[in-house]
Amino acid sequence: MIDLRTIYLTHFLISLVSLSVCVLLWKQSQKRFEGLGTIALGIAFQVGALSLIFLRGSIPDFFSIPVANTLALSGTVMQLIGLRQFTNHKIDLAYLNFLLLAVFLVFTYYFAFVSPSLQMRNKAVALLLLLFCFQIAFLLLFKVSGYYKKVTIHVGIAFLLYAILHLSRLVYYGFNENFNNDYFNSGGFEVYVALANQLLYVYLTFALVLMVNKRLIADLKFEEEKFSKSFRLAPFAILLTNSTDGKIIDVNEKFFELNGYSPEEIKDKSTLSLGLWHNLSDRNEVLVKLKSGNPIQGEERVFHRKDGRLINGVLSSVVINVGHKNIILSTILDVTERKQMVEKLKELNASKDKFFSILAHDLINPFNSILGLSELLTDEVITNSQEEIRKLSQLIHQSSEKALNLVKNLLEWSRSQTGRLVVKPEMFSSSELI
Repeated sequence: MIDLRTIYLTHFLISLVSLSVCVLLWKQSQKRFEGLGTIALGIAFQVGALSLIFLRGSIPDFFSIPVANTLALSGTVMQLIGLRQFTNHKIDLAYLNFLLLAVFLVFTYYFAFVSPSLQMRNKAVALLLLLFCFQIAFLLLFKVSGYYKKVTIHVGIAFLLYAILHLSRLVYYGFNENFNNDYFNSGGFEVYVALANQLLYVYLTFALVLMVNKRLIADLKFEEEKFSKSFRLAPFAILLTNSTDGKIIDVNEKFFELNGYSPEEIKDKSTLSLGLWHNLSDRNEVLVKLKSGNPIQGEERVFHRKDGRLINGVLSSVVINVGHKNIILSTILDVTERKQMVEKLKELNASKDKFFSILAHDLINPFNSILGLSELLTDEVITNSQEEIRKLSQLIHQSSEKALNLVKNLLEWSRSQTGRLVVKPEMFSSSELI
């Protein structure tokens, strides 16, 4: 029969390897996933517990019995918490598990030193491990969403097998009352339990690695799909080009719409061979900036369409590393129509300024006449020249009518420009006008 202490030594070594693997997974993925550090901490607790149990007889029994067993159970509780974090599942009633651990510590101390009983300690350990392992198995196999269930199924199976193992221990302890208080000489059943624990620990380690890898692959697929949809459906042209020779790697549909090319026409072509750049100096300037590590952000450049027409585009470019290759990711926002509208608006503003200048000149003349005539009218009132007063009043009236007509014409023009001019067609005979 294999010695239990030897099994614990090999289990300790396997646990160290498992801990190293989990710490490595945590370092590589801590920014992506929560919970891996907590799982690694739980395994560290169990490594410490195995070392204390292995040293039983060489260290005080307080550390090798109640402390060691409580540490092992605490490791399982930490794994439960870590797996809840990993699956974004709410951590509820965790305080109950810690309360059970506190009660277990007192219980184990009592049956280790006050009323020594290996059977009672084994039953307590098996019962709590059954409870904790069942919680983890139920979480991973039934409570998590379908996405996480595909990722964590093997870890869930491992803890389900753990729960079955500890349930069988309870059944065995219920029918077998023949126990001595020396754990390392407690019989063949404990040897089989220790071997089963060791095998399940190896399976659990592989399951944890598989879980993290599956999650990474699933997240990468999601990111790839998200990028692909954004790339294809973007409202501006996007193109990926090789940083060394400028060859086009991929473009979105908006690029074809913007430049008028078909997918076959750009195959194995570069932006230079297609003649996209209106000014080659612009291309050289962009490449110099990118090679010096400075991205291009919203710079206006002129490009050629396939039919020769010019396009005003706002260019943004950055160098990204994909598969150890430097790729230039560029976006081009077509602002040709906007720029044409700006130019037209400038022309309209210039026309408006000229119109108001002419209008101001035409309005000044009548008002100057009114001011001059009103001064003369004041003089004539003093001299009581009725005839001159009448003539001056007529001239003032005429100038006022001219100014009023100018203002009316201005209002009619304003209505026509703003779409508020109401057209009222009327029937008439053309012969009456001839």
